[in-house]
Amino acid sequence: MTGIFTIADRLAGLLVAVATVMLAALICVSLYEVFARYVLAAPTVWAFDMVNFTNGALFVLGAAYAQRERLHVSIDILSGRLPRRLGAAILGALFLLAVLPTIGLLAWEATHRLIGFWQSGRVVESAWHPPRWPFYVPIAFGLWALWLQCLATCLRLGLQVARPA
Repeated sequence: MTGIFTIADRLAGLLVAVATVMLAALICVSLYEVFARYVLAAPTVWAFDMVNFTNGALFVLGAAYAQRERLHVSIDILSGRLPRRLGAAILGALFLLAVLPTIGLLAWEATHRLIGFWQSGRVVESAWHPPRWPFYVPIAFGLWALWLQCLATCLRLGLQVARPA
């Protein structure tokens, strides 16, 4: 079972590294757009789309890492007062019954859209008209990585419940 933990944790680390590079690219695109618009008086037709899509990808690519490091917002009013094993059992059940199916559906839908956009050749409705599918690659991949990380979290919680006190 440690194999799934290793894969999920390493994938989360890899994706946050990719997100870091994308953040640097986002900053460069924004700086170039400001330079082109105000210094050259020639704004780009592509910077707005790139900034929007890259920003969305950053959040999704960092989600698995945030789950791994327990950086998501959590309200522990009730669970903090419960015995450790009972709290882990309740949280594990919530992950199993709500979080995993929800993230799985989102990941499946993003993958379905990615494939559909790739097959149809659909483009973004903007002056630039880039193909739509490349923007869905990090979203679909990030959501599947988040699903895998949530599965690892669920299994870790299950091990806490099964472990003797």
